[in-house]
Amino acid sequence: MTLVCRICGNVEGNIPYRVREMMFGTREVFDYFQCRECGCLQIADIPTDLARHYPNDYFSFKKFSRSTQSPLRGFFDRHRVMQGLGQPDWIGRFAGLFAKPLNYVEWLKKTGLDTRASILDVGCGRGKLLLRMRLGGMQDCIGVDPFLTETVRYDNGVTIHKTSLTEFAATSSKKYDLIMFHHSLEHMENPGEMLKNAARLLSSKGSIMVRIPVADCYAWEHYGVNWMPLDAPRHLYLLTRKSMQILAEQAGLKIWRTEYDSTIQQFINSELYCRDIPLNASEKEKRIFSRAKIKEFKRQAEQLNQQQRGDQAVFYLSLAGTSPQAD
Repeated sequence: MTLVCRICGNVEGNIPYRVREMMFGTREVFDYFQCRECGCLQIADIPTDLARHYPNDYFSFKKFSRSTQSPLRGFFDRHRVMQGLGQPDWIGRFAGLFAKPLNYVEWLKKTGLDTRASILDVGCGRGKLLLRMRLGGMQDCIGVDPFLTETVRYDNGVTIHKTSLTEFAATSSKKYDLIMFHHSLEHMENPGEMLKNAARLLSSKGSIMVRIPVADCYAWEHYGVNWMPLDAPRHLYLLTRKSMQILAEQAGLKIWRTEYDSTIQQFINSELYCRDIPLNASEKEKRIFSRAKIKEFKRQAEQLNQQQRGDQAVFYLSLAGTSPQAD
C-alpha cells in the first residue's frame, strides 16, 4: 500500500508504525506513518467510527457547572486579569500570590487583546476554559465541538455549539479576534481545511492560537510508538514545525510566534506505556517514580522547551499581509 502524506503529498520513503490505544487501555492497534518530507506523523486510515473512541467519560466532556457558579472566584479572577493586563490592582496582585497563573492572560497580552475581544474555542469539549475566561471578565466567549451530545448554553452567556468548525464557518458572518485550538487540531480529519475555516472567521488584526503535540521532538525520537501524545486513534496528525508552516501558507496565514510548553507528562506517561500501563490505570499502579525522578523529568522538560525540542508547541498565526495586535 502506498502511504501518501495528507499534508504535503509526499509518497517516497514514508515510514510505517503500529500504535496501540493506551488511554483507555483497549490496546487496539492502528497503523500510522511518518512523512519523510514534512515529518508529520499521521494515521494511515482515518476510522469511520471515531465517535466510539470519545466515550461520555472522555475528560473534555465532563460537566463544569461549578465554574459558572462561583462569584467569589469570579471576583478575584477579574481583578487578576486587570492586574495581568497592566492595570494596577492590589486585589489582583494579592490574589495572584495564592493561585495558579491564569494562562489566558498571557495569551491576551501576546496577541494585544483585552476583555472586549471576541473569542472562539474550537474543539473545546464542554468549554471549561471558556467558562474560566468568562469568569475573568471576557465578554464574548463561544465554542464549537462536534462530539458533544447537544449544544450547551451556560447561564453566564457562554455557548458551546454541537457542530464542526466547517459547518459553523459556513453559517457565521461574525469575525473573531482570537480563535483557539487547544489540543484539538490533531483530532481533526482535515487540519488544513480547519485552518482555512478559521482564517475566514478571523478579524483583520486577530490571531489564531494552535496548541498541539509536535513530532519533531526528543520524546518521539526516544519513546517511539510508546510516546503518549500519539494517542491512537484520536490523534490523527502529529504535526511538525515544517508541516504546520505548510498548512499555514495553504490557509493564507503566517506564523508570527512559536513557543514550547511541554511538561513532564511526556516522560511520565510514555514511561507508563513502555511498561504496558494505560493512562486510565489506578493512581497506585501509576505511582512508580521517585521524587528525584520527577524532579529530573521537570528539569529535562524545561531544558527541551528552551531548546525547542519539547513535545508540545504553541503557534500564533495571523492573516498573511497583516500584523497581529501585539507589538
